[in-house]
Amino acid sequence: AEIARFLRWARAHRVRAIGGWPTGFADSPMPDATRAAIRAVYAENGAAFLELPGRSLYPRRAFFDSPDHLSEPWQIAHSWALARALEPVLGERVSAGPRPLPAPGDAEAALR
Repeated sequence: AEIARFLRWARAHRVRAIGGWPTGFADSPMPDATRAAIRAVYAENGAAFLELPGRSLYPRRAFFDSPDHLSEPWQIAHSWALARALEPVLGERVSAGPRPLPAPGDAEAALR
């Protein structure tokens, strides 16, 4: 209810809200029904929703203390992937950055 209220406020004040999945462990994904319910809150309240490849799921070793805190190399890669995904939504181009987000099982690629 709180997120829905915020999304309605944002729309009424011409603030563009774009939702997305929180980061999480690839071996413990959120149930599909939960994902559908979250996405529906955004759609029903006039907000966009952006899904990154891999649904923002990463191997456990990509995190430093919880599923909410990616280690720095993975956070950088995730942020760049998010920026690139937002380009078509926002109609702006981001500058060149690091390589694309590594595959969920490829932690070493994020560290290179």
